[in-house]
Amino acid sequence: MHNDYIIEGLSDCLGKTMVRKKTLSPSGAKGSDGQYHNAHISLNEDELNAAGLSIGDEIYVRVRENMIIIQRAEDWPNRKKLVVGREIEESI
Repeated sequence: MHNDYIIEGLSDCLGKTMVRKKTLSPSGAKGSDGQYHNAHISLNEDELNAAGLSIGDEIYVRVRENMIIIQRAEDWPNRKKLVVGREIEESI
């Protein structure tokens, strides 16, 4: 049984809104210090559907103080692409 919370007041501006309490589970091998250094969460299909996501979609994960934001990659705000290249100097 999930602890589901539907936020009624936000449904007009955000569409379907769902909140579930989750646990960050340890992931991967332990480091040389004997501690885990990675974690994961499992998202159910109904949670992905509420966010308009599907298994296999590319996402951006933004980390800020006290929060993690997961956003569909193609919905990233209009930003100019950053192209990194090397200029070739012509010798005189």
